[in-house]
Amino acid sequence: MSGPLAAPERIERLLAALDRALAPGSNARARLVARLLDTTGLSLPGIEWALAHCLERAPSRAERLRLVGSVARAPRAHVILPGSVFVAAHRALALGLAAAPQVFVKPSRRDPALIEALHARDPQLFQLVQRVEPRPGDHVFAYGSDVTLEALRRELPEGSVLHAHGSGFGVVFVEERLPVRDSVRSVCEMLGYDPYFLACEGRVVAVVAAEQAERALAMWQSLPSGRDASIVGHVQENPARLVLKTSIGGERVIEELEDDPLPRIC
Repeated sequence: MSGPLAAPERIERLLAALDRALAPGSNARARLVARLLDTTGLSLPGIEWALAHCLERAPSRAERLRLVGSVARAPRAHVILPGSVFVAAHRALALGLAAAPQVFVKPSRRDPALIEALHARDPQLFQLVQRVEPRPGDHVFAYGSDVTLEALRRELPEGSVLHAHGSGFGVVFVEERLPVRDSVRSVCEMLGYDPYFLACEGRVVAVVAAEQAERALAMWQSLPSGRDASIVGHVQENPARLVLKTSIGGERVIEELEDDPLPRIC
């Protein structure tokens, strides 16, 4: 019986599984794309673009060794995946495989398509689980909000190691720049709702390098649906929270919403 694979070999296995899952014209790729259309809400061109440009499919040997060298070794690793960016599962799994020969992955309930496709291509490389049960000495790679990660930190057994990948940044919004229509504000004032906590379909928030922001804004405003686009704020390192600069010159911390103010509409 052969022993556990070394970390570089595990990364090679992951890359091979990804290649098989995305092989052009294959049934595996067709099934994955069909599932991503259901789980992500992205268009077909958007999914194809992400698969082509947002996955590290052919890292150099030096890059693979650098990845392996950046992660501390552990007997077992646990990976808790985010639900916000479907391509993130590949990189997150790579970190877990670089750390340990035995890897347990908890998929995102909202978007498990890519990690399940990788598992189908190489079922022996890692295990899919619904519950993370680390032991002392295990390493946990977790992705989520700062609140979620802090709660996880408190729950982990003593001796386990958490690699928390949260926001790490704060965002400052300027109230006067937010494109909230007067009619929306009026309805919110009458009903007692906060417009910053309401569902708002068909909107996009882009994070753009400061030196490119004005150019990106001009391009966006040139589109028929982008005429109301605006630079609404900036990202900051500290404090790592969401802050609204109010129209009267004060600051308001926007806390995480605990309940739905309106019934879900989708």
